[in-house]
Amino acid sequence: MDFIKNIFSITMNNQMNINSKALFLLLFFLLNSSLGLADTRVWVTTTTTDGGLGGRAGADTLCATDATNPSLANVRALISIDATDEIQDMPANYGVPTGEVIYQVDGTTQVATDWAHLLSDKNTTNLTNIIEAAWAGVGGIWTFSNFDGSLDPNNCSNGGSSGAGVVGMSGLANTIDNNVFIAGNTTCSLLQVLYCVSWTPDSPPVSGITAIPTMSEWSMALLIVMLGLGALIALKRQY
Repeated sequence: MDFIKNIFSITMNNQMNINSKALFLLLFFLLNSSLGLADTRVWVTTTTTDGGLGGRAGADTLCATDATNPSLANVRALISIDATDEIQDMPANYGVPTGEVIYQVDGTTQVATDWAHLLSDKNTTNLTNIIEAAWAGVGGIWTFSNFDGSLDPNNCSNGGSSGAGVVGMSGLANTIDNNVFIAGNTTCSLLQVLYCVSWTPDSPPVSGITAIPTMSEWSMALLIVMLGLGALIALKRQY
């Protein structure tokens, strides 16, 4: 509080003198502390699809248009499609942060300490919390993956087949063990939901799309005040 008071000093003739150095330091502190860091969330769609979900493009579109989407800077389906597009490849392929805590869709309930924890052997090291507490899936969640995020051989022909004679690996959102990704095979004609991952990166993703840093309403208001005071300093120096 004393630091903020030092920004302003009242002279003996009752004129305001603005301490520009203190103002600059406060502005620097504000910007440095309020810019958003990576925010990573894993969630479950409300929209269902059979196993012929249209590959990566179809799965990503389903996540992007789903009502549960928390509207962060980036969103992708958390699913393995082929040997070069697996869940474990998503940091390299799409810029998903690896060193940040992973949350439920609410952005506050922790699911995993980081990306490695999400893809660890969860029968040995369970997730912190389940992905979806209120999940009531039709049958399961299409993952086409092993517990470590690698491609499972049962993948509905790379997400392109809805045939009753074809199967795909499915997971469960209401567990903290390896059943998250590998609960069992499901016929590809069945309607199920998807996992999605949304994130705001602390650096630009591989695609080159830069996310806009987030600021709280309080920080934004204070920033506006600081900019106004900066303008006052400029005017004061002219006279």
